[in-house]
Amino acid sequence: MKTLLALALAAASAAIALAAPAFAETQASVGYSSFDVGSSNLNAITGRVGWAPGSPSNGMSELAFGVEGEVSLGLGDDTTGTGTSRVSSKLSSEYGVFGTLTAATDGFSAFARVGFANIDAKTTLGTGTTATHSSDSEGGLAYGAGASLNLGDNSAVRADYTHYDVNLGATPTPAFKGHDANVWSVSFVRRFK
Repeated sequence: MKTLLALALAAASAAIALAAPAFAETQASVGYSSFDVGSSNLNAITGRVGWAPGSPSNGMSELAFGVEGEVSLGLGDDTTGTGTSRVSSKLSSEYGVFGTLTAATDGFSAFARVGFANIDAKTTLGTGTTATHSSDSEGGLAYGAGASLNLGDNSAVRADYTHYDVNLGATPTPAFKGHDANVWSVSFVRRFK
């Protein structure tokens, strides 16, 4: 795991060093994420801050590297089962750092990202009048792709998919059972030049 973190940080550093600063900008976004982990669908609010290429003013496509960090906080829980046998799962938090490669025009951009992320989740297994609580925190490689559509000079809407290779529930819990996380996100982006 330390090797993956070192590789992710090296990739982020290389991205910053290689990025074309001619149209650089800082971006901040907030949105909704759906974490699909095993039999659980966990909802979260996700915030991101990063340095990324801006939209070129000449209308031509530009390819550039960037870096972003993200944090997600769980919203509610996912409960399965009925009566006295119920399993409740909840995302506590997720955080990560990613290197990005973006192809941008003046109205649209598509990107790929790879980095390191950590997911903290909790489960509660209720049987009869007793409940067993467990928590899991796993980190690993995360990679995905997405696109954003410009709404104006400083705003955009972003949609993306990321696979988190974190093997939640390596010590099997009823909800996760050793699964990775597949996450779909939609967010509002604000750019600062």
